[in-house]
Amino acid sequence: MAPRQSRNYRSRSAGPSKDHGEKRAHGILAEAMAHYGMTCDELQQDRRGDWRRSSVAWALAKETSVPHAWIAEKLNLKSAANASQQIRRFHLEPARELPREVRVWKLSRNVA
Repeated sequence: MAPRQSRNYRSRSAGPSKDHGEKRAHGILAEAMAHYGMTCDELQQDRRGDWRRSSVAWALAKETSVPHAWIAEKLNLKSAANASQQIRRFHLEPARELPREVRVWKLSRNVA
């Protein structure tokens, strides 16, 4: 008997939707670099407590289907677990506590 193939055609590993997610993710990265006036290398620099990287990771997680490992790799967040933690912390941080440019970014994203 041949092994059964998964019927879950909506899985994250599916080709077209994965390509679409990565395409949108690259668009969000470009928007973030324009918003913050930073290059990709500057965005990846390791600065502890920098809300800008966390805000971009949060937007990527909320608006795309890319895995946290992909986000961690692109933003130099060390690991998928760290990316997840940064996303959660940013999400829970009240907007009024954030620096102005980060608050504007968070409020400009049309996500819940």
